[in-house]
Amino acid sequence: MKQINISLRRASIRGFTIVELMTVIAIIGVLAAIATPSFREIKRNSELTSATNSLMSAINTARTEAMKRGKNAIIAPTTGTNWNTGITVFVDNNMDNVFDPADAIVMQTEVLPTYFTITHTPFDTTRNYTLFNGSGYARTMTESYNATFEIARNDITGADLLNQTRRIKVAVTGRVKSCKPVSS
Repeated sequence: MKQINISLRRASIRGFTIVELMTVIAIIGVLAAIATPSFREIKRNSELTSATNSLMSAINTARTEAMKRGKNAIIAPTTGTNWNTGITVFVDNNMDNVFDPADAIVMQTEVLPTYFTITHTPFDTTRNYTLFNGSGYARTMTESYNATFEIARNDITGADLLNQTRRIKVAVTGRVKSCKPVSS
């Protein structure tokens, strides 16, 4: 009877051996090493999506304000010609296509992180802004035009760069769409 009692007692003692514990730790380490690059890609995509959505929001705000107020609304770089310094949306009250104290600021975006670059390709390369008239059409003072914005990361190269680039196209009608470029 005593022998049966001792064997039952040993069977009820549970635990891990050091070999089992080290095996589990090694498996967790391998899985973590495999998952880390995926998290980096997820973070990059999230940052790019956020920057794209912020720019699209500013463009749509300019168009909406132009139609709401029946005046020209302009989206332009906050300082100079560098779109990376932030974006200002304003209603051009005096119709001179330049931001001045008579104009109403509708929206300003924050400065983008340094690893993003925004380029703007307007119809008229002498103007570094996009203007919407009171009907919501993208145009200069005299003619309609299409504009393209491109947001790209400048800290990567090669095939990854194309995956980390977005284009925002503003049609003559004022319609805004975002797309992933197929080629540079």
